Amino acid sequence: MASTAGDRSERVPETIYELPYARMPFAPDGAVVWLRLLTLAWFLLAWHYWNTHVAIQFFDYWTLEALGYTSVFWTNFWTQFILWSVTVV
Repeated sequence: MASTAGDRSERVPETIYELPYARMPFAPDGAVVWLRLLTLAWFLLAWHYWNTHVAIQFFDYWTLEALGYTSVFWTNFWTQFILWSVTVV
């Protein structure tokens, strides 16, 4: 049996389905972009601080401990901590 145009219309449903409503994409406000950018910069700086300064503190402690100069480490550590605290405030 040969197919005709009439057979094809019988297989395709005549119902038209409605798509759900979706808002069109839009660019966020400038304040939102800057807030996200500054938050990302803050996290990157905190990560950088942790990876450099804290690692150096551990290295200094282990080195001076091996040499028997732990009191020198603690003197330097508390001096740096006090100077950093005064600077932040």
